[in-house]
Amino acid sequence: TQAAAVFLASSQLAFATPLTSRVNKIQVNDNTNANYAFLYLEQSYQSACSTPGYLIIDFAQPNMKVAYATALTAQIAGKTVTVEGSGVCSGGLEFLKYLVISN
Repeated sequence: TQAAAVFLASSQLAFATPLTSRVNKIQVNDNTNANYAFLYLEQSYQSACSTPGYLIIDFAQPNMKVAYATALTAQIAGKTVTVEGSGVCSGGLEFLKYLVISN
């Protein structure tokens, strides 16, 4: 089984846990939060932040453009991904720490 992994070094809260699911939707806004994409999974991510359900992909962070491309690939191919939040919140949403796609 091949796996592609993208990691973002950041602080982690003790209760952040990985989730394995399929990608349901990826949202990119045209003006507000222009440097972010929002990653929605078939199973709701239980975030360390106040708004559970989905994760922020911050394009300004190292390797997050690769994480975005990997998420798109997983969605198109119908593959499962494993994700974990960084424990860092913005507006009640949690930033993506890593994403792994596998067969």
